[in-house]
Amino acid sequence: MHATRRAALARLGGIAAALSAPLARAQDQVESSLRLVVPLPPGSGGDNIARILASRLRAQLGQPVLVENRAGGDMMIGTAHVAKAPADGRTLLMGHISSMVLNPLAYSQVHYHPQQDFLPIGKISESTAVMVVNPAVPARTLDEFVALVRRQPDKLSYGTAILMVQVSGEQLVHTRGLQIARVPYKGGAQLMQDTVAHHIDMSIADTSSYLALIRAGKLRPLATTGARRNPLLPDVPTVREAGYPEMEVVGWWGLFAPAGTPQEVANRVGAALRATLGMPDVIEQLRAIGAEPNWMAGQELAREMTAQSQHWGAVIKTLKINASE
Repeated sequence: MHATRRAALARLGGIAAALSAPLARAQDQVESSLRLVVPLPPGSGGDNIARILASRLRAQLGQPVLVENRAGGDMMIGTAHVAKAPADGRTLLMGHISSMVLNPLAYSQVHYHPQQDFLPIGKISESTAVMVVNPAVPARTLDEFVALVRRQPDKLSYGTAILMVQVSGEQLVHTRGLQIARVPYKGGAQLMQDTVAHHIDMSIADTSSYLALIRAGKLRPLATTGARRNPLLPDVPTVREAGYPEMEVVGWWGLFAPAGTPQEVANRVGAALRATLGMPDVIEQLRAIGAEPNWMAGQELAREMTAQSQHWGAVIKTLKINASE
């Protein structure tokens, strides 16, 4: 009787062990995974970049890389979340020029300090914005649009959704003395819809967001904001070529970890990122969505952020931009 009972218990123990093994492996996988936090919603430019990189980083690092979207607050909610995360090497951030340089200069309350709360791992890519108008607007060039605004002061409007392009637009308005209303948007999707519906006349946004609409003839591009023409829009001049160099601004994405993350961990992730950005298929995928791979080591990125903070700080002060209002 006792032998039979012991045998039954042994069989039950074996079944329990067999059932618990996959759960244990899943738990181990979760505990060893990296969280890659994107401070924008799914389908956004930064999210698309993160998902292109995640599978390749997984192969390079030998551990899962899980993309986690924490959108809101002009990218500040997700960024602040990572600033407060444990510095154990398991949480990474997709940082943008807006969240890591411009927001702390223009918002009265930012619950993180980019250069104190983060360890830069490396720059991922650069991208440009595009200035577009609804096709009903009688302007085919930036010069023609500026002339139209001058003929109709306070009659036209333009929209922006992130600080990077707001600065570009306000540089144009301030430098050229234009009278045009700026309509702030909390998200790029609504901005795009309102431009197509002609609720606003002009908008400035990430090139990849507008590419399909431009190709379909639903939006007309006037200029791009980069130093060089965007390969996805080779016939569209840069703002400098159009005669408006004050509008030039280049966006970038970088990879960051919470301050205090062991340097050897950052070096390991940085090496994996650099290798990933050199893969031909990754380069092709990034360029297809308007992101130009541009590896830069963490220390160099930190120096670039300092220089950009000084430059854009002076610009934002001159323009009297207070994004909190």
